[in-house]
Amino acid sequence: MAKLRYVQWLNKSPSVLSTQDGRNIEIWEFNYQNNNAVLSEWATHFRNMYCSDSEIDTLRTSLVSRKDFLLNEKFPDSGRGGAKIRSGDFAELLIADLLEYLEDYWVPRTRYDRKTRRNTSTFGCDVIAMKQMDPSKPSSKDVILVVEVKAQFNQNKKISISPRLQDAVDDSKKDPIRRGESLLAMKARFIDRGDNASVKKIGRFQEISNYPCVEQYGAAACFTDNKFDVKKISSTDASSYPQNNSLRLLVIRGKNMMDFANALYERAANEA
Repeated sequence: MAKLRYVQWLNKSPSVLSTQDGRNIEIWEFNYQNNNAVLSEWATHFRNMYCSDSEIDTLRTSLVSRKDFLLNEKFPDSGRGGAKIRSGDFAELLIADLLEYLEDYWVPRTRYDRKTRRNTSTFGCDVIAMKQMDPSKPSSKDVILVVEVKAQFNQNKKISISPRLQDAVDDSKKDPIRRGESLLAMKARFIDRGDNASVKKIGRFQEISNYPCVEQYGAAACFTDNKFDVKKISSTDASSYPQNNSLRLLVIRGKNMMDFANALYERAANEA
């Protein structure tokens, strides 16, 4: 698959943290650069998560520009009503791209383009990533990874640092139940798109009881640098996690993440 160039700004740290119950926490550093070509490529990809470039002129009215349609009707608001949703969506898409473009998973993106309310999160699992060894038949080596994602991007020093990785671990406990519903929603969306190949791929992972595969879960937290707190992150306790041996823990940190996310949304709208 063609790799988005911006993922070169995501680098896995050689150092790891440990949770209270002795699990490793991967630390990824997001060191973005002011490279217009790379940022424009990413902005196009990012925009199409919410609204395909091939559909935007059909969806909007002639009285509304592409930019205004995206900023006012498709993207989460940058203000109080949608800032939390905007940071959450951005974090989910960052994790999805990490898994797809750096680790060669297939990560369907069906959570964003048919939202009925832009300032709400879509119900279901945040990120589902899959690997199928042979597209023609199921294998016990096929992998499905379901990741719960949280973000803390607010720069305000008066806002205390939240235990977002712990929150992700706790909410991930629901993913074994939500997984089936989320796969069904994905499948329905691909049927709507007429994407029969993706429908078939999803179908393989709906048949785990008949054709077992590797089942994994993950909890991820994304932080702006001044909210990255080693003590708080290391206080995470996953000892009561039901899928005890399958939990992967990831943290991404970067500078001024909310400012950067807002700038990417703005670029995506301006360049539509």
